[in-house]
Amino acid sequence: MMKQKDVRYYLLFEAIVFVAIKIAEFTLTQQTTKCVMYSAIVGNTVMAAHIWRRYGPSAPDRHDHLIFLALLVNCVADVFLTLTGGERMYIPGFVCFCTVEAIYAVYLRPSTRNLCVRALLFAAALLFAWQIRLLTLPNALGLLNLTLVGANAVCAWLAWRTQPSRAALLFALGLSSFLIGDVSVALEILLPVGTLVRRAAALAVWTFYVPAQVLIVLTYRERVSKI
Repeated sequence: MMKQKDVRYYLLFEAIVFVAIKIAEFTLTQQTTKCVMYSAIVGNTVMAAHIWRRYGPSAPDRHDHLIFLALLVNCVADVFLTLTGGERMYIPGFVCFCTVEAIYAVYLRPSTRNLCVRALLFAAALLFAWQIRLLTLPNALGLLNLTLVGANAVCAWLAWRTQPSRAALLFALGLSSFLIGDVSVALEILLPVGTLVRRAAALAVWTFYVPAQVLIVLTYRERVSKI
């Protein structure tokens, strides 16, 4: 069994970093703030790796390791969209995030009907972007990511209703927080600079992103460990 103090240290670290991010957003330079933000991602990845190392070989269901894989890809994605940033990094960053959500989709074992609904939603989103003349490759990838994370969140809640458990609830909450964070990213990109709504969206991104990561790491712990 994993020592409870390991989890407490992890949660304490993430709480401290979360507060540091909120302070940095108002007081530090953008690049320094990005480094503080990325430390939260590193902390999540290290904790997930620790869980995999401890329980990987004896996990009751190897399918659960898809969560760990998604967290690893997520860590790479944030190199492009957090540490580096800028429009030229949108494409590789969004490709990585779409990969993360595709992994979560596989983890949720969607039905053929579910996949068809996802495809129709994505097609509708592309059509809307084309109608308002905002259909570019980065925007298309962003819409694909939003479609995937939204569908995954809905599927996670349905899975929790079907088979209620602490792990299922944590996962549903985590994906829902991801969805809110991703919507905030979209608003930050699309809204004019200097508007109050855009500033609020920018502040909301990491307000939901850090808890989302923590909830998913805790889901992985619940799934693979005997506690």
